[in-house]
Amino acid sequence: MKIHIFHYHLHPGGVTRIVQSQAAGLREAAPAAEIHIHVGQCDEPEAFEKTGAKVHVYSSLNYLTEDD
Repeated sequence: MKIHIFHYHLHPGGVTRIVQSQAAGLREAAPAAEIHIHVGQCDEPEAFEKTGAKVHVYSSLNYLTEDD
């Protein structure tokens, strides 16, 4: 099974902790699943190593920039 989570950023704080918790819970429920997290920016990708999730950064997902 492949699981994909999308969000525009993973800055330290609430959203990142929630996504980490979701990835950890999914890993526990489905140990063989491939978990992919797609974001526009991730300040600490190593924070997801314990969950076994792969973080993919695509600048096009980072729709909130200083220029907006």
